[in-house]
Amino acid sequence: YPEPKKDMSLRLWTDIVPTFVHTPNCSPFQLIVPTIETVRQAYCLEMLLSQQKHIFFTGATGIGKSLIIQYALSSLQVKQDLVPIRITFSAHTSSSRTQSSIEGKLQKKRKDLYGAPVGKRIAIFIDDANLPSKISNSQPALELLRTCLLYTSDAADE
Repeated sequence: YPEPKKDMSLRLWTDIVPTFVHTPNCSPFQLIVPTIETVRQAYCLEMLLSQQKHIFFTGATGIGKSLIIQYALSSLQVKQDLVPIRITFSAHTSSSRTQSSIEGKLQKKRKDLYGAPVGKRIAIFIDDANLPSKISNSQPALELLRTCLLYTSDAADE
């Protein structure tokens, strides 16, 4: 990993893997055992979010992508003044439900303009953004997400 606060020299990921501390009351499904891969993903997520880039994590089912992202977003909530919005997509996710989930965390700035609370940024985490089947209702929700991505890309470029 590059060390931006020093001389940008490359370091080994093993240098920043924290020691695992077991929390007795924690659910086994909420445990994150720090590995090179979990540290690498959290580091990349933090670096890309700090540059206001869109991120798409892919991988096999059950490897902990969602848990790693949730953990990273919760730690960034304080460090980067981030307001995380989590939406879980399914075959029955509607565009109106997606829109209301996002707008519920935003502040109304003007009549038809919504935005992050003052001094904060929004990070929307879409869990299970799978391609819809032909019989599902999720296509409009994915189109809404695509429109949001296009709009925010244009706004960031201006």
